[in-house]
Amino acid sequence: MRSLLFAPAHKPNIVQRALSGSTGADRIVVDLEDGVPDAERPVAVATLTGLEPGAPQGTPALCRIRAADQGGDDDLPLVGARFCGVMLAKAESPADVAGVRRWLTGRGRAIELWLLIETARGLLRLDEMLAAAPVDGVMFGAGDMQADLRLGDDVRQLDAARSRIVFSCIAAGVRNIVDTPEAQLRPGAGYLASARSARGLGFTAKAAIHPAQLPAIHQVFGPSAAEIDRATAVLAMPDGASRDGAAMVDEATKRWARGILASIGTDEENNHGA
Repeated sequence: MRSLLFAPAHKPNIVQRALSGSTGADRIVVDLEDGVPDAERPVAVATLTGLEPGAPQGTPALCRIRAADQGGDDDLPLVGARFCGVMLAKAESPADVAGVRRWLTGRGRAIELWLLIETARGLLRLDEMLAAAPVDGVMFGAGDMQADLRLGDDVRQLDAARSRIVFSCIAAGVRNIVDTPEAQLRPGAGYLASARSARGLGFTAKAAIHPAQLPAIHQVFGPSAAEIDRATAVLAMPDGASRDGAAMVDEATKRWARGILASIGTDEENNHGA
């Protein structure tokens, strides 16, 4: 998975288009939190309750609910069969994370749990939250984090937060680590540089707020042709340490290669294991 596309729940036409699969996003997040003005919440509720209750069609979708102390418990009953997961906004409490997981487990089907880390408190308690319940994905919310840290133009602390999120997720076995969305609707050089930086820090995907951002995200977070060729060649080599020209190949190199090919689901990756 490379991309999450947000769709505000109070705009039913946008939600339906996003869920249809026509945008090209890997996942959709139907938003019940900051993207929905208080005055429009009845429309958002009507949108979710009006979704087709049958088996999901189109793009897999998460529902972003509010934090527990901001109405999240009221949002959970709106997560119907169309959704494969729930994203808990402003996640800060291990008890709240465990409570959402218990609710999801009681639905009688597998539903993913995602956490959105947007505050210093949430960042510092991320390890506790990941230990409190199985978590399928973690997303970084830079805008709220920047406000919480009272940062001005110097946002180096945001990359410090990114690094901490990546370390915690890798240690806990969380596969989906998603970088923040950005306001630039038509991605330019700055957008691509930011996305490449996030990937370099260990993020596996990036969130989008408009379909026009998706090609740039997929370009950055999909493996390059050179990476695919290199990974395929590495997995074709004998087990154990061996020499590939001027470089050594060992099991660590093969783990990297498997990860590259797993991200595109190739036959080579399937034959060699994930």
